[in-house]
Amino acid sequence: MANELIAITVILNKSCTLILGAPLKLNKGFVKSIGPEEIGYLIAKKTPFSDYIDSNYKAYFREIPKDYDHKMLNIQNEALAFALNLVSEDNCLLIGETHVFRVGKKKVLDVQLPASNAITFDKMKSEKFKLPKTVNPAQIEKVYNVCVEAIAESQTFLLTLSRFNSSQTKTGLIDKVIDLAISLESVISVQSEVSFQFSLINAILAEDEETKREEIFRLLKNFYNARSAIVHGNITAKSKLPSDKDMARISSIAKLSILRKAMFLSEGGTAASWKKKQISMIFDGY
Repeated sequence: MANELIAITVILNKSCTLILGAPLKLNKGFVKSIGPEEIGYLIAKKTPFSDYIDSNYKAYFREIPKDYDHKMLNIQNEALAFALNLVSEDNCLLIGETHVFRVGKKKVLDVQLPASNAITFDKMKSEKFKLPKTVNPAQIEKVYNVCVEAIAESQTFLLTLSRFNSSQTKTGLIDKVIDLAISLESVISVQSEVSFQFSLINAILAEDEETKREEIFRLLKNFYNARSAIVHGNITAKSKLPSDKDMARISSIAKLSILRKAMFLSEGGTAASWKKKQISMIFDGY
């Protein structure tokens, strides 16, 4: 136990309902309520959120190796956020600060990662995260592991996850569109006819039934046009931007596209073979 390292990532949703009656297991760690001892250490650090943390908040606790780095912690946090956001029906998970404790005779804070600057105190109170009662905890853990493995195979996939998770926390529509578009663009990895392939490949990834893909294709085509208008400064009317309903639909599509790529990479696929897979999908489907 001496010199063991424990990473604690605080979840900043004041109301966060996960699996009733037990911590949520993820790999070698657990998501559970923050105890009095941890609260004392967090408050003592005087971080932007520490004075607001109490026993109502949860955190992701896990052992980490001595040679850990910030990137490893960030990968774990993004995998955690995506795995839980994937099965959430409504609001998003707010990933807060990550603290690393060196455990010995006395628990000492070693280092920390900051929370996203998109998270506000009002959002902490209002963004109530709740998992559906029908969710299988083992499936959440599997998605978490698949995401970590996918990033190990392709570092670009970390961008895919981080931009998706960021899009869920943003309040401004333009910021949400840009983040979600970057996430979906990074799924497909193409250089030409980007708008067409962006819409087509993500439609194929998100929907198995061919008869339903055309609707998704058109929705994504309009979404990509809005993204281009924003980036090039051509937005002149609100009608060019997606509605809240469309954004919710596109987020659901993105979840499925991202999960499909994560599973491909975690099952032995490579970034190079993913490009070949995209070509075959156009002709044969997924």
